[in-house]
Amino acid sequence: MATVLQENVASTLRDGDNPKVAITGMYLALGNAQVEIEQKVKTIYQVDEKTGRLTDKKVDEVKELGKARDGLGIESSSVADLGEDTITGAVRSVLGLCFQYNLNLNDVRHFFFASETPDDGSKANTIDIAAEVNKASKELLAAGIDIGMLKPQTAIHNQSACVAGVADLADMALRGINGKALIVTSDNAKYQLGASADTTGGFGSVAVLVEPADTVKSGIFLSSKAVGRESRSISDFLKPVEDVINEKNGTAIINKYPIVFGEYSEAAYLLLTYRAARASMIEGGRSIEDMKFIIENMVLVPHMPYPTMPKKILSYYIRHRARSDPSLKESLSAQIKDKDGKLIAEPFLAGFNNLERTLKFIVDVEGYVVKLRSTMESFERSREVLSEKIIHEKERKIQNCIEYVSGVIVKELEDVIGSYGLSGKMLLEVQSTIKRLQTMHNDSNTLEDVCEAFGSYGDARGAGRSGILGLIKEFRLADKEYNKKLQDTAEYKQMYKALHIGVVSEYGKKVGNIYTGSTFMALMSYLGNNVDGFDREIWLSGFGSGSESYSIRGKAINPEPLATNIKQNFWVEFTQQKKLTAPEYEAIRCSEKVPDANGKGIELMVSRFLGHTKTNIKKLTEFAASLKPDSSLKNNLRKPAAKAINYA
Repeated sequence: MATVLQENVASTLRDGDNPKVAITGMYLALGNAQVEIEQKVKTIYQVDEKTGRLTDKKVDEVKELGKARDGLGIESSSVADLGEDTITGAVRSVLGLCFQYNLNLNDVRHFFFASETPDDGSKANTIDIAAEVNKASKELLAAGIDIGMLKPQTAIHNQSACVAGVADLADMALRGINGKALIVTSDNAKYQLGASADTTGGFGSVAVLVEPADTVKSGIFLSSKAVGRESRSISDFLKPVEDVINEKNGTAIINKYPIVFGEYSEAAYLLLTYRAARASMIEGGRSIEDMKFIIENMVLVPHMPYPTMPKKILSYYIRHRARSDPSLKESLSAQIKDKDGKLIAEPFLAGFNNLERTLKFIVDVEGYVVKLRSTMESFERSREVLSEKIIHEKERKIQNCIEYVSGVIVKELEDVIGSYGLSGKMLLEVQSTIKRLQTMHNDSNTLEDVCEAFGSYGDARGAGRSGILGLIKEFRLADKEYNKKLQDTAEYKQMYKALHIGVVSEYGKKVGNIYTGSTFMALMSYLGNNVDGFDREIWLSGFGSGSESYSIRGKAINPEPLATNIKQNFWVEFTQQKKLTAPEYEAIRCSEKVPDANGKGIELMVSRFLGHTKTNIKKLTEFAASLKPDSSLKNNLRKPAAKAINYA
């Protein structure tokens, strides 16, 4: 039966879905340094609950380590060393792709660069990347190695959070390409040093070679039909630009580190990812309700802000499916019990009985509070560098908008009551919030007052919660416990194994979140770690905060050479990273000079292309030799095909 199913899937993706492009090569370039999670948690500080600012008191390392390693699944993070940035990372990944896949850059007609953390807020970084790649190419040519020159017909820089590279790929899958294309994703995912969110950040670049499907015989062939997209305007993860500080010279403040609302961001992620996946199944002539087909034929390859996130995707999918499958619902109900053996009912937000509508309501209504709080946090971050005059002006502008803001929210909340058919506790709380907002005036209230009209989450365990936010917190606490129990059920374990969730997450555990490259890194992890063969359909899922989600389906045809190259690639990159202590990591992050062995210090950014264009050509040639595929390579991360040279 399995063989017949596999043949049907292969024929569907090669004929019925008319694949126009295929991924034929991928190279992951990591930072020259690495910090293990045990060291990284030593740099985390506690947060003042009232102000939201970091204090000078360290967190409990044991608890923080448990949260990061066990809760988030993080083992280590790739770190940008001195002189490394998104440009150098992009260049290294392109050169690695040339060496490992014998790619001649003269054949590349289309070049796409995707990043959330570019080198410049205006300039297309494709210009700098191509220039630096070609500098290296000239040096290689002088040494007798010809990789061609990167002079594409089109060069596009796509800047957005996380999803940019997958969006480029989706466009190619739908439209096709005339000639070879490069998608290069490169990001330095840094969060505020000392903040708990920093445990998830990583640094890396993935160069992806895409070719017309009818010109190649092996690779990941993408359906030109089964592409799904979902988007909403959501303030779940922001790097806002502050108002102009000086009108004469146009100086402004851009938030370098993201303003993050963790649980709200997850709600947006889970809602949009599910809807994009559902759309891709419909476009491909399948239903996301067909759980049997998914178990027997698919592998999930999602964007991973942290390695355990796919477990939540899977938990929510099973719950979505159970609402229309009585037998599944009955089976889950019989297995999910508390410590006393009492059955636990699936939790919903007060007044709801549907998970998808629960998430949509949270995204819609909690979004008002999130947007206002992000405005306040952004202002607080900039306060330290603003003059008193500018601070007063900004405070006045904020104050003048209170009545308008509260009025807009009142109108939208009134619409929410009807559109969701609210009743019971939730209806009463929404009505109460409306009444509080209607009494607000710009001379006596603040944005914080507007937020407080929605109630309070209470403390970490929910004590003291109230209003709409209190009901949301109540749902989240019950939801978290329910998912833990769900992940012990037979159905969950079957899908977890079948969809290769553990395999897909392996590289992310060691590298951290690399934003635009994380979905491609997950695909590489599947190909590089899978030992069960490649007969399953690949379900790529990209997500970007703000928010946008894409889902693309594809099939691996003769992917063994690609898988072997990926194993080799990761071994070379990961094993050559130098390991940092907590003080060394902090020094790299916050100092322009770092003490060397003699205590004299070395300058940062000696050259923007440090260790690349000025590298000894011998090391480059040895590096190229180390990347030649070795058919005898069998065990992942154990035996290199040749001695690896880290030319950075």
